[in-house]
Amino acid sequence: MSIVDSRSIVYQIISGEYKGKKCVLIENIGLREDCGVIFDDSNGNDMVYVPKRFLSQLNIPGWETKIYDQTYGLIEFMSEESHSGRCMLRTTHAAQPKALRQGDVLATGELVVENPRRGYNSSILIHLDKTGWVELAPRFPIALKGNRKFKLAAELVLNENLLTTCEIVSSPVCIDINWVAICFNHPPTAPISIPSCIPLALS
Repeated sequence: MSIVDSRSIVYQIISGEYKGKKCVLIENIGLREDCGVIFDDSNGNDMVYVPKRFLSQLNIPGWETKIYDQTYGLIEFMSEESHSGRCMLRTTHAAQPKALRQGDVLATGELVVENPRRGYNSSILIHLDKTGWVELAPRFPIALKGNRKFKLAAELVLNENLLTTCEIVSSPVCIDINWVAICFNHPPTAPISIPSCIPLALS
């Protein structure tokens, strides 16, 4: 039951001119026999159309990402350095997605079975033992085992604060099966989608 954006699912071309190349779908129009793809090793500008029957979905979504050893705690997070975009907050009972490691246990009891991967548009993919692959924005603070101050996305209420000081400015909305949209005050953004199974650490 993986919860992954379709643009983070990697395919391999198994027949035709581009046989063996990895790619992602960027266009899939209804009942058409072909779909637009871009290659995994390109700069993203080269699109080709490939018959759907020539594509095989790979078991592992996304792409390998560099593993960072330099995490930081809440004090560092509150400093200006935390706004560098590294999103490597990790405390005893919470971690941002990039700071998760194989063997971590979420507050909901799910086990992280391998290190994170990179998804579409800088998202992070984490592999959980029960849910499978889950994709989310790198800024979210995930509650780990032992953390009792957490809620699932659909349970959040107006004016509630996440551990990362983001305040909920409108009630969460279930936008699709297993996806919930949340709006924050900082930075002011359009709704951000998050899988419904992820326990979010509260302040």
